[in-house]
Amino acid sequence: MKKQLLFALLIGSTSIIFGQTTLNVRVNSSLDDHEERINGSVPQSGTLGDMDPGSSDLELGNESATADPQLVGVRFASLAIPANATIVNAYIQFAVDATAKNTDPCTLTIQAEDNVNPVTFSDNAFSLSSRTLISNSVNWTVSGATWGTVGSAGVEQRTPDLKSLVQALVNKSGWASGNAMAFFIKGTGTREVESYDGDVTKAPELVVQYSLTVTGIKEFNTKLNVSIYPNPFSNKYAVNVKLNGVSDVNISVYDITGNKIDESKNENVIEGDFIYKSTAELSAGLYFVKVQVNNKEEVFKIIAQ
Repeated sequence: MKKQLLFALLIGSTSIIFGQTTLNVRVNSSLDDHEERINGSVPQSGTLGDMDPGSSDLELGNESATADPQLVGVRFASLAIPANATIVNAYIQFAVDATAKNTDPCTLTIQAEDNVNPVTFSDNAFSLSSRTLISNSVNWTVSGATWGTVGSAGVEQRTPDLKSLVQALVNKSGWASGNAMAFFIKGTGTREVESYDGDVTKAPELVVQYSLTVTGIKEFNTKLNVSIYPNPFSNKYAVNVKLNGVSDVNISVYDITGNKIDESKNENVIEGDFIYKSTAELSAGLYFVKVQVNNKEEVFKIIAQ
């Protein structure tokens, strides 16, 4: 996972935006990518609902040019995406397994399971089609010359942007960082891609870029008289707020994921210096301190070493 520690305060807005994080997670289990025989626009020679256990590849669309439509399921486990994160971009990256079955036009539909933590698939009949899907879908018209080269895993082997599907899931009640997501693909034509059983290093990969927000933060034209020391710090730090009169002073501390990790609420503090001393043991990294004095707020960046 690659994290860019960027920070932007929105002047006059009501939220603070943390830097984008890019998450890359491959299918990491044999049963987390699977194929099921379904009805479609070409004949089905097999039994509806039958699974294809241990397949060394995945045929997107039809098993062959003229027959056997199938539903492909791909499940990604342990996704470290916080609840209600803003999804900037998301896609599934595939790699070309073989080229003999390429059939055009190849038009696919992608949906996601309506479940905040779907379980892995099984070899039981109808293991994929029995799942409940969210209503949103993304269409993918597959094309490009690189589909003619085995091993290709570039832009043409990526799905279109799936952020609408991922956003719907992380916004659901019960979603938590570390949960799984499952996606389902069906359509017409054929493209043959690698599976976990074929090559674990080229198994389907979910790539998600997201950012985080903490609401209720504003920056006013009148700056607060605040100092934070030491900064950077190696253990503890202090916040000194100079007050011009009796004031309510609230101090909140957030980590880079937007989680509030400490808070101090103080009413009717007398004029002069108010000093807040940190209580939480912070590991190395970037943190944010929101200082609120009556109706004025300001946010400060601190670094733990």
